[in-house]
Amino acid sequence: MRYFIFFAYDGTNYHGWQAQPNAASVQQQLDRALSLLLRSKIETLGAGRTDAGVHAAYMAAHFDAPEPIDFVSFEHTEPLENWCIENESLEVVCSPDADGVIHVTEKDSGELHIIEGFAHIIEDASRGMTAWVTGETIDWTQIGDIRVKRIAKGALYNALEVSADFGERSHISYTVSLRAGAKRVDIAAKVRWLE
Repeated sequence: MRYFIFFAYDGTNYHGWQAQPNAASVQQQLDRALSLLLRSKIETLGAGRTDAGVHAAYMAAHFDAPEPIDFVSFEHTEPLENWCIENESLEVVCSPDADGVIHVTEKDSGELHIIEGFAHIIEDASRGMTAWVTGETIDWTQIGDIRVKRIAKGALYNALEVSADFGERSHISYTVSLRAGAKRVDIAAKVRWLE
């Protein structure tokens, strides 16, 4: 489904509207934000362009979404910084509104990588983690009430914990961490399966 958006921006810290391989742009930031909210890679197409450092009082763009958007589901109760960690190379966002999906943005290129959160962990788990060999496979679509909290914040190490309950008494969580200077994100999963 195609959507049109109208917005203004302060271009002071950007190298113009259009996405560029080695510079931050307004389009890259908008694409990243929409991808986070919609849980899918979104690429906008702008109706114009601006140069580096130039503002826009009125800009139009469109994007295609794989499914109709439920705008009511985007009401946040926590500030974004509670869900975001970063270092010199990467920015990582985990939103409870996006079913624990992990968004990793390379700062140099603006390239966005989406890791499917609980779905990714469970898929990997079914391919050989011994803790998952016995018992039933978790239906990750039934995991509800996803919580995200910052568990470490500092100059050398930052981490978020994403957790949820499932079944009658079981719990699953993963820690997403980022070290200063690292060009990779570390993810460690923990499961208390009592079903």
